[in-house]
Amino acid sequence: MTTEKKRRSNPYDYNWPVTDSKLFAGRKEELALAQEEIKKLLAEPSTSPMIAIAGERRVGKTSFLNELEKECQTYPLLTARLDLTGDTATSPWDFWRALFGLIIQSLKMRGLLVPSNSLPSLGFKTSTTNGQGLEVEPSIESLQFGEIYRDSVLSRAPIPVYVLQEDLRLLCEWALRGGYRGILIMIDEAQLLVDSDEIQQQLRHAVAKAGKCGVVFSGSPPLGRMFNDVGKAFYGGQVFLIPLQNFLNIDYVAECALLPLSEDERQLMNPMTIEYLARLSQGKPNQIRLICSGIYSCFERGEQDDLNVSIRT
Repeated sequence: MTTEKKRRSNPYDYNWPVTDSKLFAGRKEELALAQEEIKKLLAEPSTSPMIAIAGERRVGKTSFLNELEKECQTYPLLTARLDLTGDTATSPWDFWRALFGLIIQSLKMRGLLVPSNSLPSLGFKTSTTNGQGLEVEPSIESLQFGEIYRDSVLSRAPIPVYVLQEDLRLLCEWALRGGYRGILIMIDEAQLLVDSDEIQQQLRHAVAKAGKCGVVFSGSPPLGRMFNDVGKAFYGGQVFLIPLQNFLNIDYVAECALLPLSEDERQLMNPMTIEYLARLSQGKPNQIRLICSGIYSCFERGEQDDLNVSIRT
Protein backbone atom coordinates (compact mmCIF):
# COMPACT_ATOMS: atom_id res chain seq x y z
CA MET A 1 0.00 0.00 0.00
CA THR A 2 1.53 3.31 -1.10
CA THR A 3 1.21 6.54 0.84
CA GLU A 4 0.40 9.67 -1.19
CA LYS A 5 3.03 12.36 -0.81
CA LYS A 6 1.76 15.34 1.19
CA ARG A 7 1.39 18.42 -0.97
CA ARG A 8 3.02 21.61 0.22
CA SER A 9 1.27 24.84 1.17
CA ASN A 10 0.05 27.20 -1.55
CA PRO A 11 3.11 29.03 -2.96
CA TYR A 12 1.13 31.86 -4.60
CA ASP A 13 0.79 35.19 -2.78
CA TYR A 14 -1.46 37.69 -4.53
CA ASN A 15 -1.93 39.99 -1.52
CA TRP A 16 1.58 41.42 -1.40
CA PRO A 17 4.18 42.70 -3.89
CA VAL A 18 6.95 40.34 -4.98
CA THR A 19 10.08 40.57 -2.82
CA ASP A 20 11.91 37.41 -3.96
CA SER A 21 13.91 38.02 -7.16
CA LYS A 22 13.40 34.36 -8.09
CA LEU A 23 9.66 35.06 -8.40
CA PHE A 24 9.97 38.35 -10.29
CA ALA A 25 8.40 37.78 -13.71
CA GLY A 26 8.77 39.77 -16.92
CA ARG A 27 9.65 43.48 -17.00
CA LYS A 28 13.11 42.76 -18.40
CA GLU A 29 12.97 45.61 -20.93
CA GLU A 30 11.51 48.08 -18.43
CA LEU A 31 14.12 47.11 -15.83
CA ALA A 32 16.93 47.57 -18.35
CA LEU A 33 15.62 51.04 -19.28
CA ALA A 34 15.46 52.09 -15.63
CA GLN A 35 18.96 50.77 -14.95
CA GLU A 36 20.34 52.65 -17.94
CA GLU A 37 18.94 55.91 -16.58
CA ILE A 38 20.11 55.26 -13.03
CA LYS A 39 23.65 54.60 -14.24
CA LYS A 40 23.85 58.30 -15.15
CA LEU A 41 24.56 58.79 -11.45
CA LEU A 42 27.71 56.69 -11.80
CA ALA A 43 29.15 58.64 -14.72
CA GLU A 44 31.74 61.40 -14.41
CA PRO A 45 30.50 64.05 -14.63
CA SER A 46 27.22 62.64 -13.36
CA THR A 47 23.68 63.83 -13.98
CA SER A 48 20.65 63.51 -11.70
CA PRO A 49 18.32 60.92 -13.26
CA MET A 50 14.58 61.41 -12.87
CA ILE A 51 12.48 58.33 -13.67
CA ALA A 52 8.71 57.78 -13.49
CA ILE A 53 7.17 54.31 -13.29
CA ALA A 54 3.47 54.65 -14.17
CA GLY A 55 0.80 51.96 -14.35
CA GLU A 56 -2.65 50.91 -13.21
CA ARG A 57 -3.16 49.50 -9.74
CA ARG A 58 -2.10 45.86 -9.22
CA VAL A 59 0.09 45.88 -12.31
CA GLY A 60 3.27 45.31 -10.27
CA LYS A 61 4.77 48.78 -9.65
CA THR A 62 5.85 48.07 -6.09
CA SER A 63 7.29 44.69 -7.10
CA PHE A 64 9.23 46.54 -9.82
CA LEU A 65 10.60 49.01 -7.25
CA ASN A 66 11.63 46.09 -5.03
CA GLU A 67 13.65 44.56 -7.87
CA LEU A 68 15.11 47.89 -8.92
CA GLU A 69 16.21 48.58 -5.36
CA LYS A 70 18.08 45.27 -5.26
CA GLU A 71 19.85 46.11 -8.51
CA CYS A 72 20.99 49.43 -7.01
CA GLN A 73 22.83 47.54 -4.26
CA THR A 74 25.25 46.16 -6.85
CA TYR A 75 26.47 49.61 -8.00
CA PRO A 76 26.29 50.43 -5.04
CA LEU A 77 23.75 53.21 -4.52
CA LEU A 78 22.13 54.11 -1.21
CA THR A 79 18.35 53.94 -1.58
CA ALA A 80 15.67 55.70 0.46
CA ARG A 81 12.10 54.48 -0.12
CA LEU A 82 9.21 56.83 0.73
CA ASP A 83 5.63 55.51 0.57
CA LEU A 84 3.52 58.63 0.32
CA THR A 85 0.37 59.26 2.33
CA GLY A 86 -2.09 62.13 2.21
CA ASP A 87 -0.12 64.02 4.88
CA THR A 88 3.37 63.56 3.46
CA ALA A 89 2.12 64.43 -0.04
CA THR A 90 0.45 67.71 0.91
CA SER A 91 2.64 69.15 3.68
CA PRO A 92 6.20 70.14 2.63
CA TRP A 93 7.30 69.94 6.26
CA ASP A 94 5.97 66.39 6.66
CA PHE A 95 7.36 65.35 3.28
CA TRP A 96 10.92 66.47 4.00
CA ARG A 97 10.89 65.26 7.58
CA ALA A 98 9.87 61.80 6.33
CA LEU A 99 12.37 61.79 3.45
CA PHE A 100 15.35 63.01 5.46
CA GLY A 101 14.43 60.56 8.21
CA LEU A 102 14.48 57.65 5.72
CA ILE A 103 17.86 58.66 4.27
CA ILE A 104 19.31 58.98 7.76
CA GLN A 105 17.86 55.59 8.66
CA SER A 106 19.49 54.04 5.57
CA LEU A 107 22.83 55.57 6.57
CA LYS A 108 22.44 54.30 10.14
CA MET A 109 21.58 50.77 9.02
CA ARG A 110 24.85 50.66 7.09
CA GLY A 111 26.90 51.98 10.01
CA LEU A 112 27.57 55.36 8.41
CA LEU A 113 25.77 57.39 11.10
CA VAL A 114 25.42 56.85 14.83
CA PRO A 115 22.82 58.59 17.01
CA SER A 116 24.08 61.27 19.37
CA ASN A 117 22.46 61.04 22.82
CA SER A 118 23.15 64.69 23.51
CA LEU A 119 21.12 65.86 20.52
CA PRO A 120 17.38 66.16 19.86
CA SER A 121 15.63 63.32 18.03
CA LEU A 122 16.50 64.65 14.58
CA GLY A 123 20.18 65.06 15.43
CA PHE A 124 22.86 62.70 14.13
CA LYS A 125 26.61 62.77 13.70
CA THR A 126 28.77 60.81 11.33
CA SER A 127 30.38 57.61 12.52
CA THR A 128 34.16 57.59 12.97
CA THR A 129 34.37 54.61 10.64
CA ASN A 130 32.40 53.48 7.64
CA GLY A 131 31.12 50.01 6.83
CA GLN A 132 34.57 48.92 5.62
CA GLY A 133 36.30 50.10 8.81
CA LEU A 134 37.90 53.09 7.07
CA GLU A 135 38.29 56.32 9.04
CA VAL A 136 35.97 59.17 8.10
CA GLU A 137 35.97 62.68 9.50
CA PRO A 138 33.06 63.62 11.79
CA SER A 139 30.71 66.13 10.19
CA ILE A 140 27.94 68.42 11.45
CA GLU A 141 25.85 66.93 14.23
CA SER A 142 22.42 67.78 12.84
CA LEU A 143 20.76 68.88 9.62
CA GLN A 144 19.69 72.49 9.29
CA PHE A 145 16.20 71.19 8.58
CA GLY A 146 16.06 69.67 12.06
CA GLU A 147 16.71 73.05 13.66
CA ILE A 148 14.17 75.03 11.63
CA TYR A 149 11.62 72.21 11.92
CA ARG A 150 11.63 72.55 15.70
CA ASP A 151 11.44 76.35 15.45
CA SER A 152 8.73 76.39 12.77
CA VAL A 153 6.62 73.39 13.78
CA LEU A 154 3.76 75.65 14.86
CA SER A 155 4.03 78.48 12.34
CA ARG A 156 4.62 76.19 9.34
CA ALA A 157 6.45 78.97 7.52
CA PRO A 158 7.83 78.14 4.05
CA ILE A 159 10.97 75.99 4.06
CA PRO A 160 14.02 77.87 2.71
CA VAL A 161 15.06 75.98 -0.41
CA TYR A 162 18.75 76.53 0.32
CA VAL A 163 18.35 74.50 3.55
CA LEU A 164 16.94 71.54 1.62
CA GLN A 165 19.67 71.82 -1.01
CA GLU A 166 22.47 71.94 1.57
CA ASP A 167 21.10 69.13 3.74
CA LEU A 168 20.56 66.80 0.78
CA ARG A 169 24.06 67.61 -0.46
CA LEU A 170 25.51 66.71 2.95
CA LEU A 171 23.60 63.44 3.06
CA CYS A 172 25.02 62.60 -0.38
CA GLU A 173 28.51 63.39 0.92
CA TRP A 174 28.01 61.05 3.87
CA ALA A 175 26.92 58.29 1.50
CA LEU A 176 29.94 58.87 -0.74
CA ARG A 177 32.29 58.73 2.24
CA GLY A 178 30.86 55.34 3.10
CA GLY A 179 31.70 53.90 -0.30
CA TYR A 180 28.37 54.49 -2.04
CA ARG A 181 28.25 56.21 -5.42
CA GLY A 182 25.15 58.28 -4.75
CA ILE A 183 21.65 58.30 -3.32
CA LEU A 184 18.53 57.18 -5.15
CA ILE A 185 15.24 58.45 -3.71
CA MET A 186 12.30 56.17 -4.51
CA ILE A 187 8.80 57.64 -4.06
CA ASP A 188 5.85 55.24 -4.19
CA GLU A 189 2.23 56.42 -4.65
CA ALA A 190 3.77 59.51 -6.25
CA GLN A 191 0.51 60.44 -8.00
CA LEU A 192 -0.42 61.99 -4.64
CA LEU A 193 2.13 64.74 -5.40
CA VAL A 194 0.36 65.92 -8.56
CA ASP A 195 -1.25 68.94 -6.89
CA SER A 196 1.63 69.64 -4.48
CA ASP A 197 3.46 72.21 -6.58
CA GLU A 198 5.57 73.48 -3.68
CA ILE A 199 7.01 70.03 -2.91
CA GLN A 200 7.69 69.42 -6.60
CA GLN A 201 9.62 72.69 -6.91
CA GLN A 202 11.61 72.00 -3.74
CA LEU A 203 12.46 68.46 -4.83
CA ARG A 204 13.60 69.55 -8.28
CA HIS A 205 15.91 72.28 -6.92
CA ALA A 206 17.28 70.20 -4.04
CA VAL A 207 18.13 67.17 -6.20
CA ALA A 208 19.70 69.34 -8.90
CA LYS A 209 22.05 70.93 -6.35
CA ALA A 210 22.77 67.82 -4.31
CA GLY A 211 25.09 66.25 -6.88
CA LYS A 212 25.03 62.47 -6.65
CA CYS A 213 21.28 62.09 -6.24
CA GLY A 214 18.41 60.81 -8.40
CA VAL A 215 14.68 60.17 -8.03
CA VAL A 216 12.32 57.37 -9.08
CA PHE A 217 8.62 58.24 -8.97
CA SER A 218 6.11 55.38 -8.99
CA GLY A 219 2.36 55.78 -9.22
CA SER A 220 -0.91 55.35 -11.09
CA PRO A 221 -1.53 57.05 -14.49
CA PRO A 222 -2.52 60.49 -13.00
CA LEU A 223 1.19 60.75 -12.14
CA GLY A 224 1.74 61.76 -15.78
CA ARG A 225 0.27 65.19 -15.08
CA MET A 226 3.41 66.07 -13.12
CA PHE A 227 5.43 65.81 -16.32
CA ASN A 228 2.93 66.76 -19.03
CA ASP A 229 1.24 69.86 -17.59
CA VAL A 230 2.82 73.20 -18.45
CA GLY A 231 3.75 75.01 -15.26
CA LYS A 232 4.65 71.89 -13.29
CA ALA A 233 8.18 71.74 -11.91
CA PHE A 234 9.13 68.61 -13.87
CA TYR A 235 7.53 69.63 -17.17
CA GLY A 236 9.60 69.59 -20.34
CA GLY A 237 11.28 66.21 -20.69
CA GLN A 238 13.13 66.26 -17.36
CA VAL A 239 11.67 62.88 -16.36
CA PHE A 240 12.15 59.58 -18.20
CA LEU A 241 8.74 57.87 -18.21
CA ILE A 242 8.53 54.07 -18.15
CA PRO A 243 4.95 52.76 -18.47
CA LEU A 244 4.17 49.42 -16.82
CA GLN A 245 1.44 47.60 -18.70
CA ASN A 246 -0.29 44.27 -18.23
CA PHE A 247 1.73 41.33 -19.54
CA LEU A 248 1.21 41.32 -23.30
CA ASN A 249 3.92 38.70 -23.83
CA ILE A 250 2.64 35.15 -23.18
CA ASP A 251 6.12 34.18 -21.94
CA TYR A 252 5.76 36.68 -19.08
CA VAL A 253 2.37 35.21 -18.19
CA ALA A 254 4.04 31.79 -18.12
CA GLU A 255 6.84 33.09 -15.86
CA CYS A 256 4.33 34.60 -13.44
CA ALA A 257 2.42 31.31 -13.26
CA LEU A 258 5.32 28.85 -13.21
CA LEU A 259 8.09 30.49 -11.16
CA PRO A 260 6.45 29.78 -7.74
CA LEU A 261 6.16 26.06 -8.62
CA SER A 262 8.72 23.31 -8.15
CA GLU A 263 10.19 21.61 -11.22
CA ASP A 264 7.86 18.63 -10.76
CA GLU A 265 4.81 20.84 -10.29
CA ARG A 266 5.50 22.81 -13.46
CA GLN A 267 4.91 19.66 -15.48
CA LEU A 268 1.33 19.61 -14.16
CA MET A 269 0.34 22.93 -15.82
CA ASN A 270 -0.20 22.66 -19.57
CA PRO A 271 0.22 25.40 -22.23
CA MET A 272 -3.54 25.69 -22.65
CA THR A 273 -3.85 26.79 -19.04
CA ILE A 274 -1.24 29.50 -19.66
CA GLU A 275 -3.40 30.73 -22.55
CA TYR A 276 -6.47 30.71 -20.31
CA LEU A 277 -4.59 32.63 -17.63
CA ALA A 278 -3.63 35.31 -20.14
CA ARG A 279 -7.25 35.74 -21.21
CA LEU A 280 -8.87 35.55 -17.78
CA SER A 281 -6.39 37.95 -16.14
CA GLN A 282 -5.93 40.21 -19.18
CA GLY A 283 -2.24 39.97 -18.35
CA LYS A 284 -2.46 41.63 -14.90
CA PRO A 285 0.19 39.96 -12.70
CA ASN A 286 -1.86 40.16 -9.52
CA GLN A 287 -4.80 38.46 -11.21
CA ILE A 288 -2.58 35.73 -12.64
CA ARG A 289 -1.34 34.90 -9.14
CA LEU A 290 -4.90 35.06 -7.79
CA ILE A 291 -6.19 32.51 -10.33
CA CYS A 292 -3.12 30.31 -9.84
CA SER A 293 -3.71 30.41 -6.10
CA GLY A 294 -7.24 29.11 -6.70
CA ILE A 295 -5.90 26.32 -8.90
CA TYR A 296 -3.28 25.34 -6.34
CA SER A 297 -5.82 25.36 -3.49
CA CYS A 298 -7.84 22.71 -5.34
CA PHE A 299 -4.63 20.75 -5.99
CA GLU A 300 -3.54 21.07 -2.36
CA ARG A 301 -6.87 19.70 -1.12
CA GLY A 302 -6.65 16.76 -3.53
CA GLU A 303 -9.62 17.91 -5.62
CA GLN A 304 -7.50 17.70 -8.79
CA ASP A 305 -4.24 15.99 -9.72
CA ASP A 306 -2.96 18.65 -12.09
CA LEU A 307 -2.51 22.42 -12.02
CA ASN A 308 -4.85 23.37 -14.84
CA VAL A 309 -7.82 25.70 -14.93
CA SER A 310 -11.10 24.00 -14.11
CA ILE A 311 -14.72 25.06 -13.70
CA ARG A 312 -14.18 24.77 -9.92
CA THR A 313 -11.30 27.29 -10.15
